[in-house]
Order: sequence, then structure tokens, then C-alpha cells
Amino acid sequence: MTAYKTRTVTELLRAIAIFQTCKIQWIVKNAEKLLATSAAAFSQRVTDTVVKNTFFAQFCAGEDANEVMPTMARLRASGVGSILDYAAEADLNPTEVPWDHEAEGIYPPQ
Repeated sequence: MTAYKTRTVTELLRAIAIFQTCKIQWIVKNAEKLLATSAAAFSQRVTDTVVKNTFFAQFCAGEDANEVMPTMARLRASGVGSILDYAAEADLNPTEVPWDHEAEGIYPPQ
């Protein structure tokens, strides 16, 4: 619970809203369509800003070292350690995805 002491009421309310939203299967299953609809209706820039300030802010420490380091320092001061992971995404056609045949039994191609 110590880590939550450093959070503002706004950050805690955002976290509750995000976790409650993630429990709604219809939203989770249709996230891509909802984001595309939002981008078409409001613009990609507005959609990206909303996502960055809600879901991204909840689950990611930042986009680069300048954003990540203060987050890690704040967590460390609360007794919470950090693990850095590099995340990259790409929309690939299933025929373009490199396939590891050794892992075929674990993760079959779609």
C-alpha cells in the first residue's frame, strides 16, 4: 500500500476507471474498432492523446529514458522496484509474420 501514498486522488480515480473498463469484455474485444472509430470521429491526434493520458499512463512508465527515470525514482522512494522492458508493436499480415517452427506446438500460426 505504500506505493499508493504517493498517488494523487486523480491518479487513483483514473486507475479505478481504467481497471473497471478493462473488465468490460465487449470493450476489450472491440478495442481496435473503438480506437479506429474514435480516430475517424475526433482525429488520430485526439485519440492518441486520450490513450496516452489514460491507459498508457497507467501501464507504462514513459516513452523514453527522460520519462521513465523520474517514475522509477518515485517508485523506488516508495519501496517499489522496477523492471524495464522494451515494447514494440507492428501490424503485420499473418503471411508476413516470421514463424519459429520450434515453437509451433506452443504458439500455432493463426
